[in-house]
Amino acid sequence: MMKVTIPGKISLKDIDLEDDAFSISYPKFLETLKTSIQEIGLLTPLILRSKNSSLQIISGYRRGIVLKELGVDFIPAYIFKDGELDNEEALRLGILENLYTREINHIEISNSLFKLEKDLSIEPEKIIETYLPLFGLEKSMFIFKKFISLQNLIDGIKTLAVVKKFPLKTLAKLSLLSDKDQESFLELATELSLGFNLVNEFLTLLEEIAAIDRVSISDLLLDKSVNDILSIEDINRDVKTKLLISLLKAMRYPHIHDFKKSIKSNIKNLHLPHEIAMDIPENLEGGTIAMRFKFKNKKDYQEILSKLIEISDSEDFSKILEMI
Repeated sequence: MMKVTIPGKISLKDIDLEDDAFSISYPKFLETLKTSIQEIGLLTPLILRSKNSSLQIISGYRRGIVLKELGVDFIPAYIFKDGELDNEEALRLGILENLYTREINHIEISNSLFKLEKDLSIEPEKIIETYLPLFGLEKSMFIFKKFISLQNLIDGIKTLAVVKKFPLKTLAKLSLLSDKDQESFLELATELSLGFNLVNEFLTLLEEIAAIDRVSISDLLLDKSVNDILSIEDINRDVKTKLLISLLKAMRYPHIHDFKKSIKSNIKNLHLPHEIAMDIPENLEGGTIAMRFKFKNKKDYQEILSKLIEISDSEDFSKILEMI
């Protein structure tokens, strides 16, 4: 049974701050924590264990770093004596302490599971049975492998994922990309400030285009047409995002793009007054056309009906119907 003394004052010099064996925290944002400690002090003591001639951090690695930066000499800490806590017990205790004091993100769950499997050589079946429930997760090999795959993410993607709170499914898809593709995608996502819904849409389009054209995502994002849009200075991010999605859809579905281009040309040739609008379904789905018109009085209404009858006999209108 684990036994721990009440927190005592420990010299920070006796703690090995280079040893992060049990640290699962990500990202290592320290400024907010530093501000908190400066304003209200250290609310949660570190948890340590004796190791050789120094003290090893079980929980509170970031707190230890911040306290050192603040020039603190002595800190409150719980200490386990040498031999009282094996490695698995130590990591489990660190996980539980983090779960108790704050919300754990997907990257931190991945770090925990990875350390259990790779560093401590614990079988996946035991991790699934014992540890996934601690994080509120289903006991599933599929879920376990998804979280382990997040170790393949580059740091920039991990940080963005935490800040934007990307779901596991999105992160798992990103983890399949090469480092170079991740770096290129990160640059795009950062410049456009993409949320996870748009990240999913861009990622799906880019993956499909890359597979069809047999090129990398990084090469796709170097395309001149993509950079021409990104380099436009007098439009905001939202407009750039819409333009890029339209471009990628045209690249992914060239036949639909060509059809829509032809239909728009035919609609233009109809010379519709501004009171009448014709809506073409997205991706030409449904096989229907929506007509919208507005009027103020009976005379306007009759003129619109006359115009609709007039265009129904035109060649351009017939072509539109054939293509839909």
